[in-house]
Amino acid sequence: MGAAAVRGTPTVRIPPSLVPCDGRVRPPSREAPMAALVKTLRRAAEIVAVICFTAMFAGFILQVVTRYGFNAPLDWTQELCVVLYLFGVFWTAAFLLRERDHVAFTVIYDHAPKGARRVMAGIGAIAIGAAFAADLPAAADYIAYMARQTTPVMRLRFDLVFGVFLIFMVAVVWRSGLTLYHLLGGNWRAHVASVADVHEEAEK
Repeated sequence: MGAAAVRGTPTVRIPPSLVPCDGRVRPPSREAPMAALVKTLRRAAEIVAVICFTAMFAGFILQVVTRYGFNAPLDWTQELCVVLYLFGVFWTAAFLLRERDHVAFTVIYDHAPKGARRVMAGIGAIAIGAAFAADLPAAADYIAYMARQTTPVMRLRFDLVFGVFLIFMVAVVWRSGLTLYHLLGGNWRAHVASVADVHEEAEK
């Protein structure tokens, strides 16, 4: 009876991803779906940036060939390169560049203790986030006003050309708020690493 019951018991297979090195089974993390979503969105942003810079490079090469090869320069290629460069810079800064990728003056910050870094990073996040948030309505109003004007050659509306700047501003405000949230959390020490700390981790 007991043996039959044991034989009839269904086998439960545990995915290897849920079995850590210590052998104890843990439930799947709630952060995993969010991390996967962020990774997918970041990948999509990378694809948009690649398409943008590829098209800009192709326009530049076409301009060189038509100007110096056929002595018949094209006007729209130069304008296209300017528009795509503007879009690519703000798009990349909004979605792809991390905070440590930006140029920053960190001589004092790198030599300060972690508690002081936390204060400086918090002040910086508040100042930048508040400045961009305060300027957001005026920037949106001016870009909407520019809808009545177009570029000289391709006749692109200026609100569409400069609309990516609003996306950049919203991203800066969001990142500033996220930085402040991390600094107020219990794991704030992981978010105040200096440039030297980042280099040491990379060398490991």
